Amino acid sequence: QLTAGERREFTCLNTGRYVIVELYKRDYLTLCEVEVYGAECYCANKKGKRVTGSHYFKDPAQCDSIQYPRKSCEATEETSEDNLALNKPTDQIDVGWGGLSTRAVDGNKDPNWRAATCVHTLLRENPWWSVDLGKLYRVDKVTLVNRQDCCSERLANLVIGTSERHPRELGPTPGNYRVCASQVQKMNA
Repeated sequence: QLTAGERREFTCLNTGRYVIVELYKRDYLTLCEVEVYGAECYCANKKGKRVTGSHYFKDPAQCDSIQYPRKSCEATEETSEDNLALNKPTDQIDVGWGGLSTRAVDGNKDPNWRAATCVHTLLRENPWWSVDLGKLYRVDKVTLVNRQDCCSERLANLVIGTSERHPRELGPTPGNYRVCASQVQKMNA
């Protein structure tokens, strides 16, 4: 569990266009910042060479063909030092108390609710938040900033994952995406 105001880095090592943060419990989801670091993926020909020009596909799903197989997400470069999630489109299952999903990628790491930089969902089972990176990336690490002024225990039973599809398409339920990090506590039967 993240402590009050804690900024924690999670190793991911998955590919995806969407990064998803979900709680595996009934609670409110509050996050004060999400940062994503990795490298862009590209299509490759049978010889492993990057496909460019008219054959470059904006939709990474089109890479998966016999003619242009995806090279297990070969990256264009080393892990970027730039936050890939900064000011990118976001979504969450619902909004509570004006805690819009965009607040988690505004670049403001203030962990206090009154700074208007934290997201907030309503009370529900398995609440989730996501960011659309715009194209396929190898996601190497995800950094979360927890709320400090209240309710830091809400980030217990946290799962981080990636997907090529928007969470609303997946019908996000636990396991509908590739999990790359979790802090799920075992429940006593």
